Amino acid sequence: MRTQRTSAFLGAAFGSASLLVASGALASNPLEYPDNGSAAFSRGGAWLALANEPIAAHYNPAALAIQGSGFSIEQQLNFNTVCYTREGPGRTPETADSSGNLIYLPACNSKASFPATIPSISIAWRASKKLGLGFAVVPPNVYGNTDGDFPPTSPGYNAKSGELVSVPASYRFQSLNQLSTIIFPTFGVGYEVLPNFRVGAAFIAGIDVFNTSVAGIQQQPNIDSTKPNGGQRDNYINDSLSTLRTRDLFVPGAILSIHWSPLKQLDVAAWGRWISDAHTTQGTLQTVTNPYNFTSAGGTSIYPSCPANVAVPCSGSNSVVNTFSDHDANHTFKEFRFPFPPEVRVGIRFHVPRSEKTEWQEDSTPKAGFPKVDPLHNEVFDIELDGSYALNTDANTITVRFAAAPSGSGLSKVLPAGFVPPNADKYNGYMNSFGLRLGGQYNVIQDKLGIRAGTWFETQSQEAAWLSVFPVGATRGGFGGGLVFRQDFIDISMGYQYNWSAGLDNNGQGAMHTVVGSGNYDGVAFSTQNEKATSAANYTQFRSGQTENDGSVSQHAHTFTLGGTVHF
Repeated sequence: MRTQRTSAFLGAAFGSASLLVASGALASNPLEYPDNGSAAFSRGGAWLALANEPIAAHYNPAALAIQGSGFSIEQQLNFNTVCYTREGPGRTPETADSSGNLIYLPACNSKASFPATIPSISIAWRASKKLGLGFAVVPPNVYGNTDGDFPPTSPGYNAKSGELVSVPASYRFQSLNQLSTIIFPTFGVGYEVLPNFRVGAAFIAGIDVFNTSVAGIQQQPNIDSTKPNGGQRDNYINDSLSTLRTRDLFVPGAILSIHWSPLKQLDVAAWGRWISDAHTTQGTLQTVTNPYNFTSAGGTSIYPSCPANVAVPCSGSNSVVNTFSDHDANHTFKEFRFPFPPEVRVGIRFHVPRSEKTEWQEDSTPKAGFPKVDPLHNEVFDIELDGSYALNTDANTITVRFAAAPSGSGLSKVLPAGFVPPNADKYNGYMNSFGLRLGGQYNVIQDKLGIRAGTWFETQSQEAAWLSVFPVGATRGGFGGGLVFRQDFIDISMGYQYNWSAGLDNNGQGAMHTVVGSGNYDGVAFSTQNEKATSAANYTQFRSGQTENDGSVSQHAHTFTLGGTVHF
């Protein structure tokens, strides 16, 4: 159902299985923008207290008790642009090779003109005057990546020849190809327990399939903690490209909400969501060592790969493919845990009915069926303000573990040299954040045409020291609008948003150290037994001396939505 390839990030391993996967917290977290559902999207996400379409099964199940039966299918298209400039303190250039000749230049995702897709479907059934049931399948509302959006090479400059060339991608230790899939099938129920007061609950049975690629470092001896960057710098000859594949096909979660109408012109709503960690002990890791081939004439390219687990490079290639899993001889793959931050929202909506009768009176005739909210029929206009708060720090550490030797070193050997590191945990640098959404709808022609508009704002949700090309957890916002057109029992919605970001800049002082397969720290070989840090933010074992996210990142997006709701 969820064809969107989403991603959020997570660094992991070997010589580098690092990960980039989609996280599912709602719009106040570093990954999502407001919101799934064409109506909510076109109102800047200010929809919590209206919640008049079947997708309320996930976004406010209490409102199922006041909407009619229906079925919705919706699609969003995201044209997302992310640009990263890698540079050190004082805007000094950073390079991809040990000689300092291959200078990184600013790089952007390669498929900004090709849309990523976010589909969703939902159905609602009004069982009685006070009871509504619903089912929705929604993904995290992220911008997403298309296949090959972050290729393994990016623009560079050869200081020795004075030519522009391709170099190993400046962002390769943060993210490469991301083909992960996350969906949240949700079963919701809403009930009016008192006149004009409804409560709702929903159960989430999440499905998470991770397929994520990133670069790492095979070996890094002689890290000296007394020197800047441990005395180390990038050297593409020691790079590896890794892909981790794993899945958790049942990730439970819960939603609680209320919907209260204290006045006929006023609705108030509150909503909260919790989702369990995605957790698995099964998966595979594929690591390609010595992947980059640089020539002064042709720049950087990727070597063809040898067959898996061969000790001698095959003809015409210097790269070797290594494959590991939970069922190989060493049971290399041990654990993967991906957390989702909780979120809460509140909203208040003011609306002007078309007559002195309330919506409930107008719709409670036997012909109309059960009373229901129908703004296009019952209201002149409405305006809504929502607030949200996300506990992003609850999702700051992503756990990635592989087999360890009794000494605490790596157990599974990577050819031609190195090991899969036992600890490849990833720290995200998230910050708790809050957001505001303001939007509404003016109904130009009753039962025929409505105009929607809205805007939203989110505070910074990631420390600049931990910036990444995805997600970009900067202060951000958006504005846009849309139309809803009704023909008989079908509503067609369309909309557009422009999303802006203030970007992040750590002034050349990043904090992200990539995973290293083997080496030593202050003269002592890497071992989990030597790790003194209590947080993944400060790990020194199996981590690079140099940081891999120095510089700045920017982002903006053009997003579109098209959806239809069938009323029955």
